[in-house]
Amino acid sequence: MNLKLVTILLVEDEIITATTQAYKLIQIGHKVVIASTPGKAFDLIESSDYTFDLVLMDIDLGCELNGIQTAEIIITKHKIPVIFLTSNSDSEIIRQANSVSHYGYILKGKSHLVLVNAIEMAMQFGNCFISSDK
Repeated sequence: MNLKLVTILLVEDEIITATTQAYKLIQIGHKVVIASTPGKAFDLIESSDYTFDLVLMDIDLGCELNGIQTAEIIITKHKIPVIFLTSNSDSEIIRQANSVSHYGYILKGKSHLVLVNAIEMAMQFGNCFISSDK
């Protein structure tokens, strides 16, 4: 696999899930920063400390904004590709997620290879359609 190594913002409110996912991505060379709330995600994106290539977004964040709403703001304001990670396979949730981002929707607990391939495809698609000026 010819995967470009990227800087990823992982937005996940469950710390054990976030840490496990980040560890797997770091093992293959990606840089991963974790945000547990939408507010923290916005702060990290707007800080000059990071330039994110991709956001991995949990849909149920357990707070005022869900992951779909948060992703919509990130995509609109910052033009960063978003891949959704969720344990919810409800068709209405999938439809809502797809209306915001076409970079991917992955059910948690599926093969790590599925996530790696989704990241690769998002980066290829993102390089074609999203300006590098964030």
